[in-house]
Order: sequence, then C-alpha cells, then structure tokens
Amino acid sequence: MTDSNLSAIGTGGAHGRCLRITELVSEVWRTRAQHISQRLDILLGAVAVASLIRHPHTDGHAVADLWEQGDDELLHDRLHLVWAMRWIEQPYLTQAAAPLRAWLHDEEMAPETARAIRAVIATALRAGILHLTGSEDPARRDTADLLGTVLTYMRAPGDKQKRGEYYTPPCTADLIGHMLYQWVAAAAAYPSRDLLPPNGASIADPCGGTGGLLRTAAQQIRRLGGNPADYRWYCTDINPLAAACSAANAITWGLANNRGTNVLIHCGDTLHDDGTAHELPVLREVLALHRLARRAGTLQAAANHLLAAA
Repeated sequence: MTDSNLSAIGTGGAHGRCLRITELVSEVWRTRAQHISQRLDILLGAVAVASLIRHPHTDGHAVADLWEQGDDELLHDRLHLVWAMRWIEQPYLTQAAAPLRAWLHDEEMAPETARAIRAVIATALRAGILHLTGSEDPARRDTADLLGTVLTYMRAPGDKQKRGEYYTPPCTADLIGHMLYQWVAAAAAYPSRDLLPPNGASIADPCGGTGGLLRTAAQQIRRLGGNPADYRWYCTDINPLAAACSAANAITWGLANNRGTNVLIHCGDTLHDDGTAHELPVLREVLALHRLARRAGTLQAAANHLLAAA
C-alpha cells in the first residue's frame, strides 16, 4: 500500500482501530495466502464474516480461539452459518453481498485457504473488531468502515486509473458529516428531531464505494435523535466488491428496517444504469421467498438452499 493511501485512511479513534486491524489481517493474508493473495473476495469475505459476528463481550480472544478450533468442514459450516443467520434477518442485503461469499460455494476450499481464512478471522477478533461491530445495538456499530479500509488498503495501485475509483477517506467523510451536523444544529439551540428530514426521505450515493458517506449520514441522523431505518438508502458502485461491502456494511450499521425494504444496493455505472429499476425486482423476489419460508417454518433450510445457489 502507498503512503498516500495509508495517510488518507486516518489514524485516530475508530478509524485508527480499523487501520490496525487492516494492517494485521493484511499481513496474515500475505503470509498465509500466498497461493491466492490476489483473491480479495475471499479476504473481504473473511473480514465481513468477522464483522457480522455479534457478541456481548468486546474481548474477542475467546471467540478467536473458537474459530481456530475444528477441521476445515467445521470452518465451512461456521462461515455458512454466519451468512445464513444474516439472510434470515436481512435477506436482500445478504443477497446483495453475494460477491463476498460466492467463493464459499463455487469452489472447493483448499486446506491452505482454510488456514488463511481461519487466521484472518481470528486475527481480526483478537485485534478488537468486536469493539467496532460486535454490539447488538446498531448505534454502536456505525463508527467506522472496516471493509472499506481493507479494500482501500489492499486494492491494486492501478485501480484508480482503471475504474476511476477514488473513495472518500473515512476522516473526510466524517468531516463532511460533522460540518453538515454543525450547520443544521446552528439553526437551533440544541439538536432536535424537528431538524431531521421526514421519515421515508431518500439518502443516496451514486458513487458510493463501500458506503462511507452513508455511514456518516446515519451517524448524524442518530445524533439528531432519529433512526436510520426510517429512511430510504441507495448506494451504487461500479466495483462488485465495493457494492457487496456496502451491503454487508448496511447490515452492520443498521440502515435497514425490520422488513429490509428501505435499502437498495446496485453494482453498475450510475451514468448508464438505473439502479432502482434493476434492484427493485430483486428486492421483491428475495422478500417474497423470505415470506414463504417464514410461513412454512423453514427459514433456516431456505437460507441454506438460497445461499448455496447464489
């Protein structure tokens, strides 16, 4: 990674913890996964699984020990179980995150790959990922974008020129959100729900990357006393991995309502694609299957089948 990319991420607070976790898991990946070092989908998928683990204690050492135990088949089952649990809770967003988990079913996991994945997840847990994403309260999980940090850290130097990928650094996104918050708050003596947009208002980023600006918007909504799940969120990015990361992040940051109907994630070119027109039928289809499975009492079986077929 270049020094400019490193400095752009920021080194304080939650972002500093993100950077530390990223440095550690990236080093593990480079040393343990030399045979597939370019497979960022597998690395990001492993980090995404770690970020989707909820645990009452922030000390992740015991959880890391658990992930290091067992054979490769047990590891596969645990990875699948984490995604299946999230599909039960948020089926559309889990579906939209498919590039982060497709490898789990599309190819046989080599022993050395399993060891690398196990090491990445355990390293992230021991480095404090549960401080960032382990709480059951989504308001305590919106402080940072770990997946975006890993993607920025690990992407090839030529991606900026190849795809025009210029992601907003987390510290810059926070500054934008803070300035907006201060400007709005200046209109009153204290933050008030009256300053919030009406429920159902849309918040969109047509070049969203992993969703960093949406995270900042969600933070400001919470600071004003609102609930991000009361709004509609739209994120588009041309990079499939970035779009998938934004879907996993939307789960972590608590953007979706209980029905999962208010967030759309689209992978495409904003200048040429109508993301809403593309994703709405997908959303309806996934939610219809989810409703049928719920009525039949077969949510877990449906999750297993659909995730394996995706």
